[in-house]
Formats: sequence, structure tokens, C-alpha cells
Amino acid sequence: MIFVPFLIIACVSLYIIDRQIVRRVNNNVLSVIELLLVFILSGAFLYTFRTLDVDLSKSRQEYTLIIENTGQLKNTEVHARTMFNAEIHSTEDLIVVDAIPDNIRLIKRPQDWNGAHYYNKFSLNKYGKVVLFAHPAVNMDSRISDVFIDSLMQSRQ
Repeated sequence: MIFVPFLIIACVSLYIIDRQIVRRVNNNVLSVIELLLVFILSGAFLYTFRTLDVDLSKSRQEYTLIIENTGQLKNTEVHARTMFNAEIHSTEDLIVVDAIPDNIRLIKRPQDWNGAHYYNKFSLNKYGKVVLFAHPAVNMDSRISDVFIDSLMQSRQ
């Protein structure tokens, strides 16, 4: 694994640089710089591991598609849980969001789905990232296309 030696070299290098800075910089200035670094790095960490939680407990649909907004669509209402994490409560079969993070979770399923669900990610030409949550008995993989989503968008309006 190339990552582990790189991490060790980076840590040793940062330690050497830190020791050189400590000798030359005032302690108060150093404390402020370290505090700013902690805030910046923790923000980057939280942004990297952001989540989108989806609640479909009141939905009567057999499936729900989540698509990224390409600029001309109207977004579904999203509730911010923390600075970077969000939650959606929806009863519709199509959800539009600004960006789909890598970590998207279905936190509550419809009762009709009997405690199980099917999950898949797609990449389409017109809509970019698309995430599917569906009843396990419904075969949606062959139906997902730009044309199918266009028809859902037309029925939505």
C-alpha cells in the first residue's frame, strides 16, 4: 500500500516544519494559527463525509428516484440537519437535489416495502447522478433512462 508510507512521510515532514515554526513565531500567534487549522481541517473532514438521509415512510410509491439538478429543475425541499448533512421527507417518486453526496441513506422505508429495499446508483447523460430506492420486488434497472426521467418530470408538472 502506497498510502501508508506517504502518510508517514507527510506526518514527519509536518512535524519538522512545526518545530521550525515554533522556534521563530510568538506563542499567541502560533495558537491562533493552530486553531484556524483545526477549524479548516475539521470543516474539510465533515464536508468529505457529508450525508443525505431520505425518509420515505409516508410514501405510497413503488420506487423513488433522486436526481441531481442540472440547473433548470426545481429542487425538492431539503432540511439541513447539520452544516453539511441534510434530510429529505418525501412522498413523491422523483426527488431533485443540488448535489448527491457519496453517502446517501434511506432512513425510513414505506410500510409496503416490508422492511427491505433495493438501492442502485446510475450515471445518465442528461441528469448526471441518479439514485434509485425501490421495493425489492420491482425491477427498475432496465427502465432507468433519460427518457423515463423526462416522462416523470412531465407528469410532475
